[in-house]
Amino acid sequence: MAPNTPREAQRYTIIDIKPKDMTGLTEIITSGTFHPTHCHTLMYTTSRGRMCLHDLRSSAVLKEPARNFEIAETAYPTKHFFSEILTSISDAKFTNEGRYVLSRDYLSLKLWDVNMEHKPVQVPLNHFTTTLKDAAIVFPVQTHLSGHLPMLYHNNALFDRFQCAASPDGKQFATGSYSNNTIIQSRKSDAVALGAPPAPSQFSMSKPNPDPK
Repeated sequence: MAPNTPREAQRYTIIDIKPKDMTGLTEIITSGTFHPTHCHTLMYTTSRGRMCLHDLRSSAVLKEPARNFEIAETAYPTKHFFSEILTSISDAKFTNEGRYVLSRDYLSLKLWDVNMEHKPVQVPLNHFTTTLKDAAIVFPVQTHLSGHLPMLYHNNALFDRFQCAASPDGKQFATGSYSNNTIIQSRKSDAVALGAPPAPSQFSMSKPNPDPK
């Protein structure tokens, strides 16, 4: 939905990917943002690991993305029960100059070049992407949870969403994790985790217990 600036109480739909029959729903929009310098360029992400770019000058109601950023399934030689959940993108941000896009899924950060749609520029390796072809620099994010996916799925933590951000110069990236941790990653150095005392009601996964009991 987008606001009508002269009429702030009015909204209109520009993108709707819902099928006519909701029983056939296989994908939802998870986040959306505008290009930092080209206000007509809109990007949204989906639960199937897609980032879609639209040019709002082409149509008031957008049907198909002008550009589709997605890692091909063939890039993952092996798949398992949690594969589709782990590829769901919870957040994505343009870098300030608009050349790159940083995306966040449950176990990783990925850096994309807007001129290259078929694969990220840099991919963090973990249990799910260690065999990803053409992977570059490692940006590990909460990989200590990779051995506890059944438990995380059982208590719905596997569906938690995390945001990400890029520094003004586009050389450092930040994202959140459990236990009030913030992970800061540089392209040229190891990640640094900054923590704060967890809230009493916060679900902590810093050292998950394999036994849900």
